[in-house]
Amino acid sequence: MIKAFVKFGIVGASGAVINLAIFNLLLFVPFFHQHYLVTNTLAFLVSVSNNFYWNFKWTFRGKAQHKTVTEKYIKFVLISLINFAINTAILGVMVDQFGLNKRIANILAIAITSILNFIGNYAITFRDQKQG
Repeated sequence: MIKAFVKFGIVGASGAVINLAIFNLLLFVPFFHQHYLVTNTLAFLVSVSNNFYWNFKWTFRGKAQHKTVTEKYIKFVLISLINFAINTAILGVMVDQFGLNKRIANILAIAITSILNFIGNYAITFRDQKQG
């Protein structure tokens, strides 16, 4: 499990870089700067697909073979959406209630939800059938 967590972290870091790059680039556009939660949504959609691909191919390679790729992708996205909702709530509170910089708040929100994301995908998406 530790090896999977490390790999998941590496994949998550690549997704975070993609997420942050898209988030930061879009903030240069006035509409997206004003509507940072829309910006966060777009960045999420790209990064979650990247993360699924690499977790499927590398982190959890050969796991949950009784499930189709589509089933795994749907579960991965659903777990990611739950974490996205938590992420967005944290981001909104940090920016709107505490006046934190949008970029710093986004980094903190990603860090907080990363552990929940691993646990959900380890236990649900890529869980092997029980023996016996």
